[in-house]
Amino acid sequence: MSIQSGKHILCTWELGGGLGHLTRLANITRKLEQRNYRVTVAVRDLARATDVFAGTQARLLQAPVWLTRISLNRPIACMADTLLLLGYLEPAGLRGLLQGWRNLIDTAEPDLCLFDFSPTAILASHHRTIPKIRVGSGFHDPVPDHPIADWRPVRYNDDLVTRQEALLLEKINRALTLEQQSPLQRYTDIFRLDATVIDTFPALDIYGDVRSQGIYCPYRHTAPTLDPVIFPAGEGPAVIAYLQADNQHLKLHLEALRQCKARVFVVCPGGQDAILKPFASSRLHYSTHRVALKQGIADADLLVSHGAIGTLTEALAAGTPVLGIPTQMEQLLNLQKVQALGAGVLVDRIESAADLCNRINLALDTPALKTAAQDIANRQPDKPPTDAATTVADLCDQWLGCGAST
Repeated sequence: MSIQSGKHILCTWELGGGLGHLTRLANITRKLEQRNYRVTVAVRDLARATDVFAGTQARLLQAPVWLTRISLNRPIACMADTLLLLGYLEPAGLRGLLQGWRNLIDTAEPDLCLFDFSPTAILASHHRTIPKIRVGSGFHDPVPDHPIADWRPVRYNDDLVTRQEALLLEKINRALTLEQQSPLQRYTDIFRLDATVIDTFPALDIYGDVRSQGIYCPYRHTAPTLDPVIFPAGEGPAVIAYLQADNQHLKLHLEALRQCKARVFVVCPGGQDAILKPFASSRLHYSTHRVALKQGIADADLLVSHGAIGTLTEALAAGTPVLGIPTQMEQLLNLQKVQALGAGVLVDRIESAADLCNRINLALDTPALKTAAQDIANRQPDKPPTDAATTVADLCDQWLGCGAST
């Protein structure tokens, strides 16, 4: 395939972990390239991006990142905490990040910018007049004219988040003053972009109760080259488990899955065969590669996962209930929402492999979970839904007028 000659889109991913950001941008890139757009993608993790973007013509660049590690003497409570730990605490550090993003944008010369959890890139492009879209799950996508969200699982009657947002604004404005740019009235001003595309359900969006301008697209396409999920043969329910390779309790989770009454397929991208193979059996299969997760979740009776928003969205779209074992705060908050919808079970403390096995079996024996998940799926439109990648490409066609298919 020859290099495309259409308008140029710059996609960015600055913060966060996991494969969700890369997968989202790779799906969007494929759709954009089908419509004759040239795509450059600046990512925080080039090592994993090469595989995820295989088959595309995207030019991959290293995103500016903050390397110095700073810690708090308390858990992170909000986005302001995250940014203050990642370069925003000192104006000189923030200026360096801003200059890095401005130089990258100047070099790329895009006709449109697409941001995935890239607050500094958004700030660096704040005064540029080119069209700007942000895409994400909502968790890191504040709403203009509203305060940032309190990420704490238990709400406290204090002003911690308000104070941290004020501190963040002060640090940003000091850096902008040094750059001879106008100060912000509030931090969320920079998120007043041309469009916001959220690829989950409004009920899972932490800003869902105040977001009025977002476009929700909870359905996703799977790359056609991924291997299918094939559950072990035999009788009994099917469970798909999506587990992180660096999960410190991975062996305990695998033992629980081996003991449960279901036919199990474990997906553990980047996992080691030496760890997973001892748990394999005629009732438990596994893969250490990316697979067609969408299909696997749709075919399962239960999803066991850590609570990443992408897998939860796929589960609710397919009517598949969830048992969630969070390893960090965002996942915990996601799973709290799914549990409140009645479509899942949050497991925040595990006594043993036998304890987790019993919880998995109980979830499989609780029809109300399946009913709630299917109700959510059935409430969606009957017509074929538009996914986030198609929505983004349609917006680019609308604003740039060059979406001729190749």
